[in-house]
Amino acid sequence: MNRSGAQSFGRGRGMGGGRSIRRGRGIIGGMMSVPQATQSPPISGIAQQPFINTTPGEELPTLKAQARDLEKQLQAINARIRELEEAGRDFARIAFVDSDRCTACGVCVEVCPNGAISIGEIACIDQRKCIGCGLCIAECPQRALSLRKA
Repeated sequence: MNRSGAQSFGRGRGMGGGRSIRRGRGIIGGMMSVPQATQSPPISGIAQQPFINTTPGEELPTLKAQARDLEKQLQAINARIRELEEAGRDFARIAFVDSDRCTACGVCVEVCPNGAISIGEIACIDQRKCIGCGLCIAECPQRALSLRKA
């Protein structure tokens, strides 16, 4: 039925019976090229607004403002990283061997998760590998190990 109440056969909306130039091409073949919305690639952590029907000149100021905001965030993140690195140096601890107590039993070598301990006449700590976990200290039967500031 059409709006006037009369029944239509094959020529109404969506029936495909109209006499247009696009007739017989199917849905894809009959569609005109429609310009796509311009959208910048997504940036992690930033709410992106699509730039629908904008020119590069209109989009540019918004992108520059986002870049300035990102730069400020990056500076704040890098400052925090430096703070944490400096604070980490203040609290870093490594194992230390008391040569008067160590009997070179090797228990510490067995428990060290990083392989930072070797045995000679006494236990020897590789400061580059030691993470200061304290497992060797807890297991040493002679109490020859302790944690000290790196």
